[in-house]
Amino acid sequence: GHIEAAYGIDLDAGLTAGERAVAWAMERMVENQLGWTAAWFRFFDEANFEAGPAHWFDDAPEEMRAGLKAGLLEQVGINLKAVGVGRHAPDEIERLGARSLWALATQLGDKAFMMGERPTSLDAVAFAMLAQILTPHFDSPLRRRAEGFGNLVAYVDRMMARYFPGHPWIAADPPQMAA
Repeated sequence: GHIEAAYGIDLDAGLTAGERAVAWAMERMVENQLGWTAAWFRFFDEANFEAGPAHWFDDAPEEMRAGLKAGLLEQVGINLKAVGVGRHAPDEIERLGARSLWALATQLGDKAFMMGERPTSLDAVAFAMLAQILTPHFDSPLRRRAEGFGNLVAYVDRMMARYFPGHPWIAADPPQMAA
């Protein structure tokens, strides 16, 4: 990946060829399936969109904001359809995401990291995705599904404490979301 090339490191050093294959397949699942299910809930749940992506346009002139937001949603919708996720109903999108969460929870088991006792490239990808799903700043059925996997919640908590100890999320209370 980019980090490995930029810093001349192999995050997967010590993994067997079979373990590298599993890590690669799971990275692709996270980026190319779970990520798109998470994006659907971030962009097409109105409360989440207004709490997050809509703010990308706060510095734009007031008269342009509605058009910019509509254009963004149109483009994200096109991308979601292109990758297949956007062709499903919301409950099906939730189930697809939950299946990937189950796969990650099963892979993690009771290990410290996805592939064992030290972080690998899979952890970089999985942690980033799980953190954005579990962030207390957004609510979704996918987040609630993720919260049902205690080992994934504990994993994200460990990773946040290890790599982002001063992040305000650590002490943050989840905001009250509209029903």
